[in-house]
Amino acid sequence: MPLNFLRNITIPVAEEEAWDKMRTALLPLTLPFSFCYLVGLFKEEDTADKVVKADLYLLIPGVLLAALIYLKTKKTAAPKKLMLLFAIIAFI
Repeated sequence: MPLNFLRNITIPVAEEEAWDKMRTALLPLTLPFSFCYLVGLFKEEDTADKVVKADLYLLIPGVLLAALIYLKTKKTAAPKKLMLLFAIIAFI
């Protein structure tokens, strides 16, 4: 169950049938942390502080993007342009 939760908040939904507005709005906040963790930047002691600072700076545009997604998308239908972007991110 905890792994499903982590997967759901870090991997974008690439299917229109599985659209969830709240999950999509949380994605810009969690994506920088999950990317740095997967790349292994948190393991090195000398760069961990720099990575955390960079991730915190990325939260500023992430909050703005999350608010934009939340306010501009519908709860029941996924926007076509956003789904293309999420499909590319999910593939990477």
